[in-house]
Amino acid sequence: FENPETAAPIRKAEANFLRPLEPGTPAQARVSIDKIGESSFVTKYIFESQAGPHFEVALVHAFVSVKTRQKVA
Repeated sequence: FENPETAAPIRKAEANFLRPLEPGTPAQARVSIDKIGESSFVTKYIFESQAGPHFEVALVHAFVSVKTRQKVA
């Protein structure tokens, strides 16, 4: 992300609900890069407590030109 001529907006978002998370329950988020492609990448977020995972989120980011808004590789 050192190139100011390129941006990586979210192109797609997915969420999977696994179990309730009660208010006040301490939880942690694990963040990872799930996939890196030619012109996009996927970040994955897993929110969990001592009871186990509560929900997962995957975000697909596409690399685009700031000027043209067209996909770049």
